[in-house]
Amino acid sequence: MLERYLKPGDVKTPRTVLTFFVVWVLACAALLAAWFIAAAYGPFAALPVLIVLFVAVIVVRVRVAVRPGVLRDMQAAQLERLREHVPEAIAICRRLLGLGLQPIYRAQVLLMLGECAEMEGDFAAEAELCVRAEGTLRGARMGAMLRAQQLAVVAARRAFAHAACGELDRAEATLRTAGAKDGVPLAGALSSRAMLLVLARRGLREQVRERLAADGKLLRNALAFRDRTLVSVLGAYAMSRPVALTSIDASVRPWIQAAFPEGTS
Repeated sequence: MLERYLKPGDVKTPRTVLTFFVVWVLACAALLAAWFIAAAYGPFAALPVLIVLFVAVIVVRVRVAVRPGVLRDMQAAQLERLREHVPEAIAICRRLLGLGLQPIYRAQVLLMLGECAEMEGDFAAEAELCVRAEGTLRGARMGAMLRAQQLAVVAARRAFAHAACGELDRAEATLRTAGAKDGVPLAGALSSRAMLLVLARRGLREQVRERLAADGKLLRNALAFRDRTLVSVLGAYAMSRPVALTSIDASVRPWIQAAFPEGTS
């Protein structure tokens, strides 16, 4: 249910036009003051005003671009998620979205909410949040390589969500746009995870075994505990050995069963 993670009005866009207007007015006022000072006392008397103006513009630009407080809160949300404190991570993410983040930060927070939805087994909400994150990234001003890397991770997560929902054709179509070769190692591992789930849910055991043989090292090194547990279940399924539900760690048992109920007995 998407409303648990994102409600209408949560996402505020940055007030770029207002900020630009205020900075422009202040800059014009400072330049006008410098002109009067130079006319009255000589050009060198206006130099301090121009220096202050230059430093102020740089400070505003850096604060808008970097926003260290936002980065700290994003790190805190990610830490809560990794600790499996999902409600706390969701609360931080929703508060961040209300601050009017720049598109690249907004996309990362939306993706983090998608990860929270995945951890709670709400794969439909995860897919929708990934769609929103992808749309935000495509409209953001950023380098082509960084955009490709971010989009690869988002597409891989969305493909997994579709597969977990049983939308296998849609998952495969999404994987074809993932561009894992352009992404960081995590993108490749997440793409492989999604494809493994698609193959397993189609009953293609041999292809699951082949994928595990090819990507086993990447999956072990790049994925988190719950993902590695799922991969183990998929591997057992490929060998026609369904895993007993009671043998899976209790913290991830409901998630495994929601994502791949065919692999447990």
